[in-house]
Amino acid sequence: MDVLASGTPEQHAVIKLFYPHHWERMNAVGVEGSLAHYSSAEAALAILQNQEIWLRNTTVMNDYTEVQHGLDALFAAYSSENGQAFQGAVNGVFDGLCKEVEDLFNGWQDALKFETYITCMSEHRPGEDKVGRLSMWRAYGSTTGVALVVKAAPFRSDSQVLKAYSTPVRYASSAGLEADFLQLSASFGASPQLLAGLGREAVKGHLFNMYKWAALAVKHPGFEEEREWRIAYTPKMGGSDVIESAVKVVRGVPQIVHKLPLRRFEGEDFSTDVRDILSHIIIGPSESGLALYDAFRQVLTDLGVEDAASKVVVSDIPVR
Repeated sequence: MDVLASGTPEQHAVIKLFYPHHWERMNAVGVEGSLAHYSSAEAALAILQNQEIWLRNTTVMNDYTEVQHGLDALFAAYSSENGQAFQGAVNGVFDGLCKEVEDLFNGWQDALKFETYITCMSEHRPGEDKVGRLSMWRAYGSTTGVALVVKAAPFRSDSQVLKAYSTPVRYASSAGLEADFLQLSASFGASPQLLAGLGREAVKGHLFNMYKWAALAVKHPGFEEEREWRIAYTPKMGGSDVIESAVKVVRGVPQIVHKLPLRRFEGEDFSTDVRDILSHIIIGPSESGLALYDAFRQVLTDLGVEDAASKVVVSDIPVR
């Protein structure tokens, strides 16, 4: 279910209270929005033909320091004056709860830093439908870049089938998170009945998730133009029955990957099947644009995608 579109007012109130940035970015993308996965043509072809996307350990990703950045920013903001005000607002409803959450979160830090697997998407805007984004081609496409543009629906679902969860990235320093804590303390102070009604354990879970996503999805403001979303999977926090692991070589480095399947799931109103979620494919600036167009059109045809030829476009950005 798309909890943002179909959820109850009570569910919306909880999301807005604990996850205001998530609420804002989800609504900005909208029900009809799209996200794009930029990669090399070779990697995009493997995703489609194998009907899976690899989730890779954060320690081997391009921006591997970002989990530490998120943790550092969180700790600095949490101990600031605004962070102290936030703790006061929480403890004013549930005495001693902040210390309980701190202990819980500290026990999971190593798993978050060293045993979390992710893949990255980028918010896609209508004006990029035919050309993509030049900065992303330069960063991820090399000379044969491809963008897989997918519908936002799976990223808005509250399905638990994957046990991998998506979130928009928050671009912030510790000062940005301090401002967040100020907003949160005001919101919590104005909502004591909502907090009390949820109960101590539910609030504890939400606070833990707030800190978890700060660690996994707060990046340096210098990356903001990427408009990134992340799909994150931490098996120790709850393994998936449908995500398998394997040892693969990526750019010469043997590593464990977790393979998120692109398929329909029996009994679930949720799908990651290419036929259901693909909007279109953009071939990036390349001297091999025609060959790439033919190859991806054929792959989509083989996968049973309707009107496959219209789902592949070649960017006309004049870059070599």
